Amino acid sequence: MVPELLFHQSITEEAWPSMKIGKYDNAVFEAFKLVEIRVREIGNFPQDKIGVALIREAFNVDSGPLQNFDLPKAEQEAISHFFSGAIGLYKNPHSHRKVELEFKEAFEMVLIASHLLSKLDSIEERISEKIYNMLRL
Repeated sequence: MVPELLFHQSITEEAWPSMKIGKYDNAVFEAFKLVEIRVREIGNFPQDKIGVALIREAFNVDSGPLQNFDLPKAEQEAISHFFSGAIGLYKNPHSHRKVELEFKEAFEMVLIASHLLSKLDSIEERISEKIYNMLRL
């Protein structure tokens, strides 16, 4: 297994080391913390905006700065639910209590976080292109 080929680079650097030493709960927490941090950075949110509330505001279907308003409303809602559900289900429990995980389950969770980070890269690129095009006008 070659994690560099499977995971977002930040996952490989920040979360995978915990996976290698069997600290699966730490790896999952670190992976989803990376997702939350990227959402905060890309959306220019303050440091005290956290968790599911942060994600729901970032992907709000009426005003979210990370939302893609070119998509059909159902897809806008789906991405909002996907991100907020992942943070609520996978990051929050690890923030508040000890969660016992087996390798396979943790691996799948970290892979989801990796996918979300790749989506955030695409979102950041879309936002940057939009700003660039606006400045050119």
